[in-house]
Amino acid sequence: MFDLVCWSDNFILENHKAWFVAGEYDILFQLDLNTCQCEFVTELPEFSWGGFRRNQKCIKCHNSIFCMPDLGNGIWVYEIENLKFCYIEIQHANDVPRLSILDFWQYGESIFAVSNGLNKIIEISIKEKRVKKYYDVWDQQKDKIAKSIKVGARIYGVSAVANHVYQFNMETKSLQFYELPKVKGGLRTIFFDGEKFWLSGYHKEVYVWKIDGNIVTVINSFPEKFGKYSVQGADSMFLDFETSVFDVPMFIDAIGVGDCIFFIPFQMNEIIYIDRNTYETNYFEVDDENETEFTWLRNMRQKYVVEYVRENRYLCLFSFKNRRFIEIDLNNRKVCRKRYFLGSTCVQKMARLVEQCEEEIFVDSVDMDKMIFSLKVMTMDYGQEKLLKNIGKNIFLNLTQ
Repeated sequence: MFDLVCWSDNFILENHKAWFVAGEYDILFQLDLNTCQCEFVTELPEFSWGGFRRNQKCIKCHNSIFCMPDLGNGIWVYEIENLKFCYIEIQHANDVPRLSILDFWQYGESIFAVSNGLNKIIEISIKEKRVKKYYDVWDQQKDKIAKSIKVGARIYGVSAVANHVYQFNMETKSLQFYELPKVKGGLRTIFFDGEKFWLSGYHKEVYVWKIDGNIVTVINSFPEKFGKYSVQGADSMFLDFETSVFDVPMFIDAIGVGDCIFFIPFQMNEIIYIDRNTYETNYFEVDDENETEFTWLRNMRQKYVVEYVRENRYLCLFSFKNRRFIEIDLNNRKVCRKRYFLGSTCVQKMARLVEQCEEEIFVDSVDMDKMIFSLKVMTMDYGQEKLLKNIGKNIFLNLTQ
């Protein structure tokens, strides 16, 4: 058995099962939350080892799984019954660095997907598996969609570069725009608690917005120990408690449970939660999550990614520092490490995929690479073992030729 160490940008929960596409690999998995066993379902048609965030978010509609592109150019749809893929092309995908289709929902027999890269909402027919229509949201030169949420029949989204919010009605296909007072700079997160919207961005502030009357309350009283991990010089890292305007967002997501709104940090050190009635701000620490100069020297310089929220209570995060899943009971703030496993058969399938790639390179700092390499070592024959013993010599000879 091997520990599951690959993350995703979302798990699709279906009873006690979860579907997900690995964030660093073009592979669709299914996880049994009861047995903690993860199964290899299939590789995506454009598979390459190390396909970072190509089609890493998905949604299940009927018996199809729509794999949405971030750095990919189109939507891959996996049909569960016949085990086949079909492809939905996205217009003008090559005109932008990334499509960033990160927020999407089923509404009736359509999927409404927000492309942050194109600044458009895309309506997709679930049955016909094609794009029905594109809806422009903002002018690319003035605004940039950062995050969107669904509230009833409406989609609300925030601008990454200004104090703007859009509202799109999925029934009437109409757009409405709001310019929020007191909001500084661009925004990154938005959450609706049933009465008010909660937003955050690049300033050390949280904004509570009442859409009726366009009224904004600013929350800027954070705990003293709340700061951002910053790098100074080549290898010096410190916690910055003083800066109030950042070059990256404070938070990656906001989630409401009970009377509290929880803000998940991007490069800040703590998870913040705010009482929705009193606006009192608190934080809680997760054990062994403090960063050091050594742990911060990784490719993914962010604290967490949100995997799922279940039963409107349990929040699952993937920790990039410790390469592990943690589940937080948001009612009592208890943290539990979740261990999920890949069987040898699953890893063998992945290893065979790697062997089909043009270059078979294993990176020691990548957990999945180490896992597959370990399996290959355990299963190799004598001739391979002899080659492995001489690998240092072979590398030296190649470098000195």
